[in-house]
Amino acid sequence: PRFYWQFQAVRHFVGNADEGRTQFLPVGIEDVPENLGFFDTVFSMGVLYHR
Repeated sequence: PRFYWQFQAVRHFVGNADEGRTQFLPVGIEDVPENLGFFDTVFSMGVLYHR
């Protein structure tokens, strides 16, 4: 839940500049296919090695 609110805070300050293109995906990094080729930028709002 904290990660979602961090995303909402960033989205708030970005405003409408992203035209609704940013999304929150509640999945772990290991759940994303390696060669997806879908993301331009990925922001990790947490520490990856704390599992």
